[in-house]
This record gives sequence, C-alpha cells and structure tokens, in this order.
Amino acid sequence: AAELPAVLTLLRGEVVARSSAGHRVIAAADLFAGPLENTLSDTEWIEEVRWPVAAPNEGFSFAEFARRSGDYALCGVAAGACRGADGSTTIALGYLSMGDAPVRIELPPLDESALESDELELVVGEVVERDLDPVDDIHATRAFRAHLARRLGVRAARCAAARAVDRHVGGGA
Repeated sequence: AAELPAVLTLLRGEVVARSSAGHRVIAAADLFAGPLENTLSDTEWIEEVRWPVAAPNEGFSFAEFARRSGDYALCGVAAGACRGADGSTTIALGYLSMGDAPVRIELPPLDESALESDELELVVGEVVERDLDPVDDIHATRAFRAHLARRLGVRAARCAAARAVDRHVGGGA
C-alpha cells in the first residue's frame, strides 16, 4: 500500500481525479496527505495514473525493510538514477514510512568513484539527516528508522546507478 505512492512520488507521476463536475490532474507530491490519506474530495475518484516512461540512460531500484514478510515496511526507498553524457549520475530517492507521506530527495550529481566509495554513504547520510523526519513509534525508534533510511538509500542508489547505462539501439549516441 505504501510502495506505489513512494514510486509515484519519486517519478513525479500524476493522477487524474474525476467527479461529476469534471476532472483535474494532481501531481503525486500534492496527492498524499498522510498515512492512508489523500487530497481527493469526497466526490472524486482516481480515474487514471500517469507514470513517466524511462529514458535509455535511467535505472531504478527499490529496497525496504519489514520485520516479517507482508508487514508494512519500517523504511522503504525507491531510487532513480540518470547517467549524464559527462559520466556523472544524478540520483533521486523516494522514501516511505519516514513521515506522513512519501518524501522525494535529490542527491547532488556524483561521479563513478563517488558511487563506489564511502562518499555515497556520506551524501545519503547528509540528505537523510537534513530532509527526513523519521517517526518514533511502537514499531521502531526514530534513530533506527534513520539508520535504515541511510543503509537502504545507499543500497538502492548504487543499484539504480548500476542500471543507469546507455542502452541506445545500435550503440550510437
């Protein structure tokens, strides 16, 4: 239930909401109001979900941690990476179970050596500290969720970056 909102937020997808009065397009960032809550009115329903198409130089990954299979995740992250012509990679992370709604975070552009070194861990740690506000509840402490956000963020970012290769047909640019 929480994974698709995080992925839609990461990808900057949209939904089309319809009612008897017409329809409106809602960006994922504006759709989710809280846990199991959205910004639709009582008379609206989701008629369409718009997912962007991946470019050849993009890669994606997903990682989550739950105590038992099938449980809601204590932390989850969808990662999207885009490899630039200069060899740098931009990465965005879409977190779930880290607050009231999915959170999208962009990392600064990273070169190949940063992706394979401790630098990625430092960068993810900084953005997690700055941009996330993990909840403290009966399932996990704030500190444990922040730890999961760092570890899973690094894992998903590395995997997405590895998948973000130039796949142009015929090998041309």
